[in-house]
Amino acid sequence: MSSKKNPSWVRTAGIRTIVVVALIAIVTPFWIYLIFFTKLPVLALAVIALVILLLLSTATAWTATAIPRKRSDADDDSDD
Repeated sequence: MSSKKNPSWVRTAGIRTIVVVALIAIVTPFWIYLIFFTKLPVLALAVIALVILLLLSTATAWTATAIPRKRSDADDDSDD
């Protein structure tokens, strides 16, 4: 019954949040593994770190877009 009370964006935001948390849980240990247990050059590690940051920031923005914006009072005044 509680699923009928929640708007559809709550479910979408919840699923997207789970995806972001899973990405963080997978990518962070992978990065730590690369630093300590491989002999990659610093430039390669920097490029991989940049790709990881872009992935996580994109995933965070994707999650944030599921949450609707509140209408401000200024929006109502602009109709006049």
